[in-house]
Amino acid sequence: MMRRFKKSKAISLLAATASLLAGFSAAAATGGFKSGNKFEYKSAVGDVSVHCPQTGGGYPPGSPSGPTFARHRCYGYVFNPGDHDYFVGPKTNADEVELVAVRADGSNRSKKSEYDGAKGQSKESFNLWIETLFQKPLLKMGRNDVTWTLKRGGRAVQTGSFIAEVFDRGDLRCPAASETSWDPMDCQNSGRICSDYFFRYGSQCR
Repeated sequence: MMRRFKKSKAISLLAATASLLAGFSAAAATGGFKSGNKFEYKSAVGDVSVHCPQTGGGYPPGSPSGPTFARHRCYGYVFNPGDHDYFVGPKTNADEVELVAVRADGSNRSKKSEYDGAKGQSKESFNLWIETLFQKPLLKMGRNDVTWTLKRGGRAVQTGSFIAEVFDRGDLRCPAASETSWDPMDCQNSGRICSDYFFRYGSQCR
């Protein structure tokens, strides 16, 4: 699935089944993410030309509204195997898990989730990579030293650590495209157009 950054966001592709199973087995033994602890990032960029026929929506009534043509550059990224994932760990009498990641640049981020001790898994997935005004990711590029703490009633019952790594795999170029939109705002703002562009053409980025 392709997401649009605030400049434009990303694609997220599935890992091979064998890799997922191997990642799950390792994570269950030592604590880690359900799909594994190694991630790949690729930036993506593509150009969209937009034609917005005059709709007569201006003032006075019947006058043209806004520009009739625009060219938008859309930015996104690929983050594999996914930008959200569950923590898996020991099966124990715990009801909460806290993850604290110390990144390669020295910064740190902590996140919490309710924990299903019978399954040995967090009840919510963690945001690993998406960053917006209201969301902050757990990980950053490079090495991330993650400490996990299982708690019961707010008191720690078990702790451990693992390494999560994000590798920069270079850039993707996406095909040029053209669109016709009857919403004049699409010739003034790239938001909806870029989201639609990556949804339609994201699989063709190389």
